[in-house]
Amino acid sequence: MSATSIPATAPSSDRGPTGVDDVTVRNLVHQWQSDLMYCYTEYGVRSHPDLVGTVVVRMTVSSDGSVGHAAIVRRS
Repeated sequence: MSATSIPATAPSSDRGPTGVDDVTVRNLVHQWQSDLMYCYTEYGVRSHPDLVGTVVVRMTVSSDGSVGHAAIVRRS
């Protein structure tokens, strides 16, 4: 599995009115990447050894840190 990929910039229409900027989201994803990988390996691959693919998620993180909106944009 490769590291998460986050676009360097996103159109302003991709952000909600109270969302935080892309750099902050990128930093949070990298901060929690080891926990995300743990979930993937311990719950995903352990339950489904053939698990492969990509998921692209668009989300809005509110200024209080909560996820205001999340949607799967593409999966394979």
